Amino acid sequence: MSTDSSKTILVTGATGLVGQAVTDALLKQGHRVYAILRPSSKADRLAKGVVPLYMDLLNYKETDVARLEAIGTIDGVIHLAGESILGLWTPAKRYRIYASRVDVTRKLGELLCALEHPPKAFISASAVGIYGIHNGDAVLKENAPYGEDFLAHVCQDWESSSDLVTHAGIRTVQTRFGVILSDKGGALKAMLPAFKFGLGGILGDGSQWMSWVHLDDVVGVLLHALNHDDVQGAYNVTAPSPERNADFTAQLGEGLHRPTPFPVPAFVLKYGTQGMGESLLLASQRCSSEAIVATGYAFAFPDLASALKDSLHTN
Repeated sequence: MSTDSSKTILVTGATGLVGQAVTDALLKQGHRVYAILRPSSKADRLAKGVVPLYMDLLNYKETDVARLEAIGTIDGVIHLAGESILGLWTPAKRYRIYASRVDVTRKLGELLCALEHPPKAFISASAVGIYGIHNGDAVLKENAPYGEDFLAHVCQDWESSSDLVTHAGIRTVQTRFGVILSDKGGALKAMLPAFKFGLGGILGDGSQWMSWVHLDDVVGVLLHALNHDDVQGAYNVTAPSPERNADFTAQLGEGLHRPTPFPVPAFVLKYGTQGMGESLLLASQRCSSEAIVATGYAFAFPDLASALKDSLHTN
């Protein structure tokens, strides 16, 4: 790492929900933050102070290597780029989900390894979707068997696409995100309109486990991984207290002071979204966060009540 307390950090996906939050946190800590942006991206979505670097990672050029070299020593990379998984999973959508994670990560690894002085740490997003759909009540640690559905295969290939970076001696961390709670974006923001109008309800029979995490803890884990050399490999980034969908629904309704009388049938979620609903909304994933806690990370929001209170800005 740099000799002074200020580090140079390279971020992808910096215009997204997590990217905006983590770059803002890095800047507040006094770090120098650079963001790789696609040529079509708009820099006005970056946190103020982030330096944009426009390049097409799938077709990077030698000049892009030189541009990164010109930054100087890069202390760490936080890789968050990827097509949103929300929406209908049409064939075109599935292709974008896969390519934006697997292919882009592989090419980014090639670019970083081409540097005269590669970064010390590479922290990449992943997801608890790697464990698949039908896990029942099993507690899922990082060595749990992987699933066989589309999203599980995406996550497996996504993590494997960092192998080049790992083999180059760069400390590599895979952060497997759960359902991120924030009213600024992601799944919770998508749920809020229906719940605020009293139209919310359980998904399927409501028995499936939801491994959730507050946005602040996602940022906290990323910074923790960046700053601790003993953090290496895959970690579930989920709060210590996963909830069944029925309990999550009830607490969200209570937080908004709204009833939740309208269950959404499983077949609607399974077949009406071309697979998205089954993988994201009906999957049972009771994940353990013991591994990241064992490295010294303390969750700011370990229970759902406090996380929803903060996310919904309620008393």
